[in-house]
Amino acid sequence: MALWVMALGEKDESKGPTYAEGVNPVHARASALVRDFGDVFPILMEWRQKIGQEITVYVMSTLEIADDTPAHDTYEAWDRFGPEIRIDSLEGGYLRVSDYRYGDQPGDRAFDLGVGIPIQQRKPE
Repeated sequence: MALWVMALGEKDESKGPTYAEGVNPVHARASALVRDFGDVFPILMEWRQKIGQEITVYVMSTLEIADDTPAHDTYEAWDRFGPEIRIDSLEGGYLRVSDYRYGDQPGDRAFDLGVGIPIQQRKPE
């Protein structure tokens, strides 16, 4: 079964208004591990309320090797290959989902937005 790892991107206004670095979840200001991709969105909305309207999160799928335990090389793979999905929260409450898996053009995939609860979460301070 797959799990999804998400991390809050680090904004750097000096590099442009849309720039956000995909920081490894181990070092990110906030990160979460969820079972279903749809679980990413309630967490993103919670972070958005706490941090501000325009945030970016990066998301990557990984294998589950035991109950709620991601594969051992998950965070190394994040650094080596980068996260697969970028979600930008935009002014007005909109979200832009950019999917970089399989060479697709950003934003070409639709997702089931079912709501769930996080397995693990480190909230922003």
